[in-house]
Amino acid sequence: MSAQVYNVAIVGYGPTGVTLAKLLAQQGLSVAVVDRYRDVYPAPRAGHLDDEVIRSLQALEVAYELEPEMDEWTCYEYYDADWNMFLKIDVAQGQGPQGWRFHNMFLQPKYEARMRELNAELGVESFLGYEVTDFLEADDAVTLRAHETGRYWTVQSGAAPAPTSASELEITARYVVGCDGVHSPVRGAIGGGMEDFGGDRDWLTVHVQLTEDVDLPKCCFEWVNRERPMAYISPFPERIKLFEFKRLLGETREEIQDPARVREFLRPWLKPDQYEIVKANLFWFHSRVAERWRRGRLMIVGDAAHAMTPKLGQGLCSGFRDVMNLGWKLPRVINGSAPDTLLDTYETERKPHVREYVVGSNELTTAIWTMAENPEEWDKGLVEFAYPQPRLGPGLHGDAPPPAGSISSQPRLPDGRLMDDALGFRFAVIGASAVVDGVSAATREAWDCFDTTVLTDAGEEVDEWLSSLEASAVILRPDRYILGVASSSADLDAITAEARRFLICEEVAATS
Repeated sequence: MSAQVYNVAIVGYGPTGVTLAKLLAQQGLSVAVVDRYRDVYPAPRAGHLDDEVIRSLQALEVAYELEPEMDEWTCYEYYDADWNMFLKIDVAQGQGPQGWRFHNMFLQPKYEARMRELNAELGVESFLGYEVTDFLEADDAVTLRAHETGRYWTVQSGAAPAPTSASELEITARYVVGCDGVHSPVRGAIGGGMEDFGGDRDWLTVHVQLTEDVDLPKCCFEWVNRERPMAYISPFPERIKLFEFKRLLGETREEIQDPARVREFLRPWLKPDQYEIVKANLFWFHSRVAERWRRGRLMIVGDAAHAMTPKLGQGLCSGFRDVMNLGWKLPRVINGSAPDTLLDTYETERKPHVREYVVGSNELTTAIWTMAENPEEWDKGLVEFAYPQPRLGPGLHGDAPPPAGSISSQPRLPDGRLMDDALGFRFAVIGASAVVDGVSAATREAWDCFDTTVLTDAGEEVDEWLSSLEASAVILRPDRYILGVASSSADLDAITAEARRFLICEEVAATS
């Protein structure tokens, strides 16, 4: 039993859990993590990270270490039963406006393992092999009760799991965040249902590792046919490839996951001696958004808050966006520089944003199935598709028009650095010195209270970016979404004054 009261307890130590723990710990918060399993899930699951997520890893101080190990995702095509391409998703390549490659494929187990190492160095305390059973809520804290499971994802050497100090555990924290997946106990404690968009489907997902170079397609594709729709996802690092096969009506889990059956599915693409099966699991794809993301001191992130089909590659990316949004707000509430009501903007901003991805991926999946089941109803002409680029829902930016609430670009500075490397994980004011220097004393005082980096006359690329926004200055949040754009000092004063009600506690404001 732990006598310490942590700032934050995180339930679930998967990709969003390790990321949130690192972000909070590097800002000085005490963090405890509880997970049912002692070790990292050993096989790939999520595989795609977009450029916004890599920019988030930059704030987490790991992008320059991890990004070179990732492979670039280049294209995605859809074919009918006769191998006529009917849909092409335009996958941009190279460096994008976030300062990183648009699409990156990574190995989730390696990411989680490395982040656990870094979290341990930062003092994050992990209680692994414990399952949370109860939440005891008080006015100023929540106590988690958990019992020991002794579970491992992998087979460990020795007959028994490593001993632990107690079979029952209690952890008390000021706030609890559920990064605990689709069956989230934290979401259950919060209450409320799920907005369900229907179209649930189950696929056999097969990760293989090639044992030799094989002439496989360079492009991700989906072959939409009535006999057995399938998908191929590449490139993962380390010669990992993903094949997905639709479970047909009447097939049992045992039948479709049988190793001999899996190899039969792979036979048209690979010879038996060209690969090893890393994982073959039946996986249900849902399209859902939780109705409630917060209740008091309980919050949810990632798959606990939303689930979507993999068609846009935005499931884990959306979880990272949740982390970056909540990850700058929690420290400010805990250290007293912002009121608790700031946390209400987490749901109001993130929920509409992720809902567009959930709806979009579900609609694309439905369209693909319409092609499979009713090919005669489809226009055989090539259909072009563009990724959605939603804004945050109402929150700090209120009813301000775009680009407020949109992710910012990240130009390079004259010294070659990406802009965020000069800003840090803080608020930032960027613009022409004539506009920035002309703000009121009250605005400057608020910027100090916000912990704001001011960057003026920052070079040609920054000037071009501001010009594209039709602005002379911009205020960015720590998660790099735009708080507001300004053409004058008075505009900066007005944006700052609006933000004060979210960012400065009444006690602080009264002394300003």
